[in-house]
Amino acid sequence: MAQYLPEGTTLDYLSFGADVRFMLVEEKSFVPEISIGGGANYLQGAVAKSFVNALQLGNFEVPDPDNPTTSYLYTLDLSDPTVGFEWESTVIDVKAQVSKRLLFFRPYIGAGATYGRSTAGGGFSADVQLSSDDPAAPAINPEEVNPILEEAGMPTIPDLGPQGFGLYSAVDGFAGRAFAGLSIDLFILSTDLTVLYEFTSGTVAASANIRLQF
Repeated sequence: MAQYLPEGTTLDYLSFGADVRFMLVEEKSFVPEISIGGGANYLQGAVAKSFVNALQLGNFEVPDPDNPTTSYLYTLDLSDPTVGFEWESTVIDVKAQVSKRLLFFRPYIGAGATYGRSTAGGGFSADVQLSSDDPAAPAINPEEVNPILEEAGMPTIPDLGPQGFGLYSAVDGFAGRAFAGLSIDLFILSTDLTVLYEFTSGTVAASANIRLQF
C-alpha cells in the first residue's frame, strides 16, 4: 500500500481481537443448552504527512506578561513539520445464550453487554518557534504561551510546546442488548433469523443469514 501513498506520507494500521464461547449446560432431553461467551477487539491507526519546508501559521495576539493591557502579534514557525491524525479503540463484549434443538430448528434467546473506549486526535510535530515583527515584543518560549493566554482569559493553543501542538479527545460508552432468533438446519443449508433490542438507544434490529455447510 505504501507505494500508492504521496511522498512523505505514512499510514499505520493495527487490528486484532478474539472471541470465545463456553458451554455451561449441555443439551439433554428437555434441558436446553446454556452458553456464555466474550470477546475483545483492538483497533489502532495513524496517518501522517511530512513537509520539507517550514510552515508559518497565522498571527495571534499574546498579552505582554509585564503589561497585560498591551498585546503583541506573534507567528508560529514550524520547522520540518509533520501533521498527523491517529485513533485508537478498544471494545469488550460479553454474552449469554439459551438454545434448544427441535428437529431441524433451534430457537434461542440471550443477552449481551458491550463496553468501548476510543481516542482520536492529531496535530503538528515540529520544532516550534515564535516570532514577531514588532521589535518591542518580548521573546517568549512556546511553553510560556498558554499560561499567559489563560491568565488573560483568552483561548489557548492545545498542548502547545517546543515540539509541536495537538488536540486529542476520548470517549467511552456502554450498551446492553437482548436478542432472540431461530436457526434452521436443512442438510447443508443453514438459515439464521435474529431480532435484537438495544437498551441504551431503544433500537430494534433484525438480521437474516443463509450459509452452506459442507
